[in-house]
Amino acid sequence: MFFTLTRVPYARHTIRSFLAAYKKCLVRAGVELLGYVWASEVSYKGEMGKNGGHWHYHLMVSFRRINVAGGHLPDVLSKLYIYKLWGQWGEATFIRGGKACMRYMREYSTKKCTGVVLGVRRYGTSRQYRMA
Repeated sequence: MFFTLTRVPYARHTIRSFLAAYKKCLVRAGVELLGYVWASEVSYKGEMGKNGGHWHYHLMVSFRRINVAGGHLPDVLSKLYIYKLWGQWGEATFIRGGKACMRYMREYSTKKCTGVVLGVRRYGTSRQYRMA
């Protein structure tokens, strides 16, 4: 799954506390988390510096295969669930297949970043993944 977590300064959680809470939710729902990778991004609309920046996170999460009865994903993987947990608008996109996930991440990792938040990490991973 690929999540976009927006309006970071107004969110209920930091990325760290969000991931801790989300991991607990996944365990309760019986969904096995394999790992995750996140990146912080600040984008600007219009000229650089005008109208302020839009700080958000891109988060890719990998789960063990889920048997979906009736064609519905568990609630814990829904956009509404992420919105309620994060406390701000969020997007959830289900991506099928390893190659599709790699393309999606490559798109965001090669995208020109227009800004950063000083003193805040730009990316992070779960323990089983390390950035080179």
